[in-house]
Amino acid sequence: MISFLNSKYSIRICGLCIWVFVTLIYMFSAETSVDFWESGHTIVAAYGLQIPNAATPPLYILIARLFSLFSFGNVAYSITLVSVFAASLTVVCLYSTVIFIAHSVIQRITSIEQLHKTILVILSGSIASLSLAFSHTFWNIATQSSPHAFTLCIVVCILWAMFRWEQSQNNRWILLIAFAIGILATGNSLYLLILPACAVLYYCKKYTFTRIGIIIVIFVSFVITALIIGYIIPGISYMLFLSELLFVNKFSLPQHFGVFIICFVVLALIIIGLYYSHIRAKYLLNTAILSFLLFCIAYSSLTVFVIRSQANPPIDYKNPEHAYSLFRYITDSQHTNKPLWFGQSYASPVVEVQESTPLYTFEQNRYVTNNCIHKPIYARETQTLFPRVWSSQSLHVQEYVKWAQIEPEKNTNAYYINGITYHIPTFLHHLKFFISYQCNYMYVRYLMWNFVGQQNDIIGNGEPHKGNWISGIPFFDSLRLGPQDSLPDVLQNNKARNTYFFIPFLLAIAGFILVIMYHKRYAIVITLVFVCGGGLLAWYFNYTPLQARERDYEFVLSFYAFSMCIGLGVVSLYVLLYQYFSKHILYISIAISGLCPVLLYAQNYDDCNKSGRLFAHDFSKNLLTTCKPNSLLFSDSDNDTYPLWYIQQVEKYRTDVRGISVSLLSTDWYISSLRQQNYASNPVLLGLSDSSYRLGTNEHVFVLTHSPLSHLFYPIQDIIRILASPNQEYKAKLPNGKYVDYIPVPNIVLPVNITHALESGVLSATDTSRAVQGIPFTPLQLNSDGSIRDTVITKSTLAMLDILAHMSWVRPLYFSSSVNSDQLLHLQNYLYSHGLAHLLTPIEFSGTQEFETQLQLDAIYSNLLHEYTWEAFEQKNVYIDDYIRLQVMQYRNMFAQAAQACIQSNQKEKAIELLQKCMQLFPKSEFPYDFTMIDIAKAYQQIGEKDVSQLIVNEVIMRIENNVLYYRTAPKKFQKSLNSDIEQDIGVLIQLFEYAIEIGDERLAQKNARIATMFIEEYYSFTRQISVCLPQEFQSANMWVYQLQGNLPYIAYWYNSMKYFMMQNQIQNF
Repeated sequence: MISFLNSKYSIRICGLCIWVFVTLIYMFSAETSVDFWESGHTIVAAYGLQIPNAATPPLYILIARLFSLFSFGNVAYSITLVSVFAASLTVVCLYSTVIFIAHSVIQRITSIEQLHKTILVILSGSIASLSLAFSHTFWNIATQSSPHAFTLCIVVCILWAMFRWEQSQNNRWILLIAFAIGILATGNSLYLLILPACAVLYYCKKYTFTRIGIIIVIFVSFVITALIIGYIIPGISYMLFLSELLFVNKFSLPQHFGVFIICFVVLALIIIGLYYSHIRAKYLLNTAILSFLLFCIAYSSLTVFVIRSQANPPIDYKNPEHAYSLFRYITDSQHTNKPLWFGQSYASPVVEVQESTPLYTFEQNRYVTNNCIHKPIYARETQTLFPRVWSSQSLHVQEYVKWAQIEPEKNTNAYYINGITYHIPTFLHHLKFFISYQCNYMYVRYLMWNFVGQQNDIIGNGEPHKGNWISGIPFFDSLRLGPQDSLPDVLQNNKARNTYFFIPFLLAIAGFILVIMYHKRYAIVITLVFVCGGGLLAWYFNYTPLQARERDYEFVLSFYAFSMCIGLGVVSLYVLLYQYFSKHILYISIAISGLCPVLLYAQNYDDCNKSGRLFAHDFSKNLLTTCKPNSLLFSDSDNDTYPLWYIQQVEKYRTDVRGISVSLLSTDWYISSLRQQNYASNPVLLGLSDSSYRLGTNEHVFVLTHSPLSHLFYPIQDIIRILASPNQEYKAKLPNGKYVDYIPVPNIVLPVNITHALESGVLSATDTSRAVQGIPFTPLQLNSDGSIRDTVITKSTLAMLDILAHMSWVRPLYFSSSVNSDQLLHLQNYLYSHGLAHLLTPIEFSGTQEFETQLQLDAIYSNLLHEYTWEAFEQKNVYIDDYIRLQVMQYRNMFAQAAQACIQSNQKEKAIELLQKCMQLFPKSEFPYDFTMIDIAKAYQQIGEKDVSQLIVNEVIMRIENNVLYYRTAPKKFQKSLNSDIEQDIGVLIQLFEYAIEIGDERLAQKNARIATMFIEEYYSFTRQISVCLPQEFQSANMWVYQLQGNLPYIAYWYNSMKYFMMQNQIQNF
C-alpha cells in the first residue's frame, strides 16, 4: 500500500477511479426523457442540427448530434450523456488542479511527514472533486440536456491547462487555451471571465511577485477581458458584415463574397506569419499566430449554424444565414438591454426616442436597411451610477419598494419634468437592492444551498419558508428563519430539504485560510475565479425581481472555486488538529473530511436523481392529444413550447398540429418560420408580409380608441388589409416624417364560416343553431372595470390577430391552458376546455353548467380516462418538484370539473370513474391535499360518498391549521412577506365555509367559521371596526371597508358573514 501511494501512478489511478465512479452515478441519475425548461429546446436543436439560442456553442450541438446517432431509440438520454461526460471530465480537471495546488502548499509545510503528504495531496483532490460532483447545482446540470455542463467543462479546461503550463511552460497548453477561448466565443462568452485568473498565473510564473504588479495585472486583465467580451467577439462578425457590405453592395458581387475575402486574407496572413516566425526563430510570435489560428478554427464552428440556417429548419433562432444576421445572432443576449454602469431607474421618464443602430436585410442581391433600433432616452437628471432598480414593470416596482425599502414621496428624490413630478429612488436604494436581492438572494443563497443546506424546492420571494438556505442546526436556523420544526409536514418532508451542518462550508473556509497563509498567488487565483463566477455575474445580470426560475446554474463556476477550497481544507484540518491528535491525525482528518462528499451524496441523491421522470413528456403528449387533426395550438411558456418541440420533432407524434409560441411571436424569424411546411403541419396563413414583422417594425402598434368609428366592430380581415396596404392614407405620420401602421378601431369581429367549422370538427351538426355569425372582441388590455389599460398592442398580439384573420375556421384553434389570460384577446367566452387546451368555438358560453357540459364533457372524459398518458404518475420513487405539484393541481381541477359536469348530466358512473382515477393517480402520500381537492370533495358529496368527502375536507382543514401554527411562530420581520400565503389560506377556509353551507353541514360550517375568524382577527386589525350584520347589509353598514387595498374587502365581507353565522348559531343553541 505504501509503495503504491509513493508511486507516480497513484494519483492517476485515483483520478481514473473518481472519473469512473462519478460517471456511473451521473449515468444512473440522468434524465431519460425530455424535461421542462431548456431540455426540449436543446435536444431538438441537436437532433435536427437546428439553430438554438445564442448561448449554445455549435461544437456542443455537433457532439450531441453525434451522440444521438447511437441513441438506440432514446435520443433524449443519449444527448444527456454529453452533459454527463462533460461534467465528469470537469470533476477530473478539478481533481488534477487541486492536486497541483495542494502539492505546492504542502511542500511549504515542513511539519508533515512524506507519506502523509502524498496521502493528503490525493485526499485533497478527491474530496474537492467529489464535493463538487455531488453538490446540488452541479449534479443537476450534469444530468440534464443543456449546454451548461459542456460550457463549464471548456472553462475549467482553460484553468487546468494554465496550471499545466505553469508546471512545464510548454506552449502547447497555450494553444489548447486559445482553442477553448474560441469555443466559448461561439456560446456563452461571459465565461471568459476566467481569463484574469489565468493572467495572474502567467504573471507570477514569468515575473517577480509584487503587490503593485499583481494589482496592475488584475486591472489590465479585466479591461482586456471586457474588451474581448464586449467588442472583439461581436466585432469579428461585424467586420465580416462590413466586408460583405462593401463587396456585395458596392461591387455587386455575390452574397458571402466579402466573408470569403476576409477569410482568405486572414488565412494568408497566418501562413505568412507562421513562415516568417519559423524562419526567423521568433518562437513567441509563432505561438501567438498558432494560438490565433486555433481560435479561428474554433470560432469557425459558427459556420455550421450559417449552413444549417440556409435550409430554414423549424428552429432557426435569428435566422443567421448571412453575415449581418450572424452578427445579430452573436450579439443577441437576454442581458444586453439592462443598464450596468449608468442608467435609469423605474421612475425615470422617457423624454425622447432616438433612432440608433440601422437594421439590415438581404433583398434582391444586396443588403438594404429599412429600419433601425429605437432607443429610449431618459431624463438625464433622473439617471444614476450603478442602476439596479431599473425595470418599470408594475410587479417589479412593487418588489423594488420591498427589497430596497423605498417609500415613495418620503425617502426618494423629487424631480419636476415637463409639468410632472417624478419620485426617483436614490443611489442608496440601488445599492440596497443590489446587496439584499441581487447578491444575497440571487447568489449567496445559491452558494449556501450547495455547501450549507437547502430548505426546499419551492420558488420563493423572500418568504421564510420557501427556497431559503438552512444548515440543519436548529438554533442557528431559528435565529434566521424562525423555528424549522414548526414548518408544516409538507415542507419538512420535501425531498429537496438538504442539510450539511456547515461542514463543506467550514472546510472551504479553512482551506482558503490555508492557501492565503502558504501560497498567496494561488489564493488570488482562486479568489478571482470565485468572484468572477459569482458576485461579478450577479452585477452583470442585473436581475429583476420575481425570476421565473432559480438561477443557481449561472454561478456554477463560483461553486467550482469554492470546491477547490474544500479540498484544501483537508490539509488545513490536518495542520489544525496536529497539535492535539498527532498520533492518529491522518485517520481523523480522513474521517472528518470524508464526511463532506458522503453527506452531500446522501442528502442530494433523492432530489438530484432525474431518472424515470416523464412528467414533461406526458404533459406535452397529452396537450397534443387534446387537439383535433390539423389544429393550431397557442402555447406560452418555455415549459409548454420546448417539450412540444421534442414530442413532435423527435418522437414524430402529432406532427399535424402546429404549435405556436406566443412569446416567440414577438420575433421576426419565428413568424417567418410559420409560413413553412413543418412535417405534416401545413403552413400558417398570414396576411402581413415579412417586412411588416421585421425587427424594429410594428414592435408596438397604436390602436385608435377615440374616433367617430370607435364604437363599431370592424371585421378582422379588413383590419389586416389596412395594415398590409402600402397606401399612406392608412398610415399615421410621426413628427419625424415617417409613416407607421395603426389600427383605426378598438373593437374587432371575427367572422364565422359555419361550413368550414363543421368540416374541421370545431362545430357539430347539432350545434349550428347556436353558432354566432361573428365573434366580437378587443385586442387591447383592459382593467378590471372594463376600461382600457393601454392603447397599444405588441407585435405578438398583432401576429395573433393575423393568424385569426386567416384561419377561416379551416383549422381548429386551441389555447394551451397555461396561456396567460392577458394573451387570450378577451375570447374567453368562446373558449371551451377539452382538457389541457381550450378550443375556440363560435358559440358563446351561456354560463349554465348544462350548456357547458354538452360542449366539453365528452372530450374531457375521453381524454382523461382513455386518451391521455399517465405513465409519469404511475411510476414510483421519482423526484416530484414544485413545478410538478403545480401541474397536479391543474390535473385535479380538470378531473373535478369533469366529474361535476357528469353529475349534472346524470352520468353518475362516469363521475365515479373520473374521481377514482384522480385519487389513484394523485394519492395523498405523494401529493398532499390542497385547495383543489375541495371540488373533488364536493363531487364525492354529490354522488353520495359522504365519508370520502369528509375525509378530504378534514385533511385540507388540518393542512390549513398546520399552516396557521407556523405563521404564528414565524419571526415578525417576515410577517409582511407571508401575506400572500395567509390570504390564500383564508380563501381556502372561505371556500370550505361556502361548501359546508351549500351541503347543509352546520357542524363543518361552524368549525371553518371559527378557525377562519380567529385567523383573520389575528392578522387583520380592521376586524375590530367591522359592524357585524346580515351579509346583504354589509356594504351599507361598512362602506369604509371598500377603501382597503387588494383582497382585504373580500376577506372583510366573508369575515362578517362567518361571524354573523356563528352568532346566529349561538343564539339558536342558547
